[in-house]
Amino acid sequence: MARTKKPRGRAPGSLARAKMKKPSAAAWYGLVAAIGASLTLLGLTVILVGSYLAPVFGQGWTWFGATLLLALGVPLAIGLWLVRPLEGFKRAAWFTGVCVIVPILAVVGLSAGTPRHTANQLRKHGHWPVEQVFGPPTQSSTTRFGETLAATWADLLHRKTVKIKKKWVSSVVPPGGKRVKLRKPVRAIFYSGVRRSSRRPPPAAKAQGPRSSIRFVRRGREIMLLTRLTLRRREKKLAMMLDTGASISTIDRVAAKRLGVRLPATPLTVELQTAAGPRTFPVTVLDRVRLGRSTLRHVTVAICDPCAQPGLHGLIGLNFTRHFVTTIDHKKRRLILRRQAGTPNRISDVEPFVHLSGVKGEATGGQFTVTGKAHNRGPRTVRGLALEAVLLDTHDKTHGRLQGKIDQIKPGQTRTFRLTGKSFEALVKYRLELTHARW
Repeated sequence: MARTKKPRGRAPGSLARAKMKKPSAAAWYGLVAAIGASLTLLGLTVILVGSYLAPVFGQGWTWFGATLLLALGVPLAIGLWLVRPLEGFKRAAWFTGVCVIVPILAVVGLSAGTPRHTANQLRKHGHWPVEQVFGPPTQSSTTRFGETLAATWADLLHRKTVKIKKKWVSSVVPPGGKRVKLRKPVRAIFYSGVRRSSRRPPPAAKAQGPRSSIRFVRRGREIMLLTRLTLRRREKKLAMMLDTGASISTIDRVAAKRLGVRLPATPLTVELQTAAGPRTFPVTVLDRVRLGRSTLRHVTVAICDPCAQPGLHGLIGLNFTRHFVTTIDHKKRRLILRRQAGTPNRISDVEPFVHLSGVKGEATGGQFTVTGKAHNRGPRTVRGLALEAVLLDTHDKTHGRLQGKIDQIKPGQTRTFRLTGKSFEALVKYRLELTHARW
């Protein structure tokens, strides 16, 4: 029997795919816009879910991993499961749609379903997901933006709950009795991190002790000095620059190697502004820094190569010069130092080694209380650590300050603190400031 030849042509499936219209450019632009919206919504979902999971797992990478698994893993898993039979543009469009709809349901559902509880959770834990990735608010503008976003979100939800409370549960009338006002519940306030004191420093104290005159060399606008640095009985005489605008002194790696600096596997770091933008550098404590006859013990320095000018090994910053009455005689090219009278404030040296954790603020009635823990990660005992809680409203206006003090924190030790004072109705957030400390 002769074989019948099959008609040449495309298979029915290929014909159907060939007849499908290609998506237009407008469709692709819309898909890109939807992807951007989905990323924004996923970010909001991470903040919201993280604020709910923080009390369960605590602050740390375990908590952050659980947040990512629930906030991002669920939308991605649902999207991948739904788009299995689809192809091409439809697959991308459906997947993006799922990544938009699921976060909307989570954000709107929790915000509208439990506004009071969600507002409190955002104030207490809303900053943690952002801080876990981008660092504390003192070092990252992204963290500060995340804090502001969570605070505004919580404030909008709180306004709705206040209206409902005044309308429905502001007071109760028992049978045959007088109208009795309900007691206000404990209200959690948003914590906006730790910052250096923003108030103006006190007027300069009178000078005391001998006067030290040091000759300097000018190179353009720079003032170069010979400085003696000491660490574990090893003293080196190095050329450094005087920088009255730098908050902390620095040395380069060459100077650190000559002094025998030993950094741990995970050293503490500070953020410094360099020509390439803000960067973090490890810090250590030198036994002594000496300019002429003026000496300061236990000075914190950052190991920063970009901070050192060519031919110099670092700079002398405010954490040294603020303890002296400084006079610069440009005509004679002399730097004159005299130590200031009074108790020295070494907060610039101590602050990088103090870590605050478990900070919580609550308003009960007319009182506001801030509690937390302070851990000393430095090599020396911290004495007289003064903390101040600055109470703020929605416009960052200061309405009060609560002060407290920890007498002593030994190396590796953790001490609790408690600040208590009067509250006010418009209080929505607060920040802690480290105002005074010494070694």
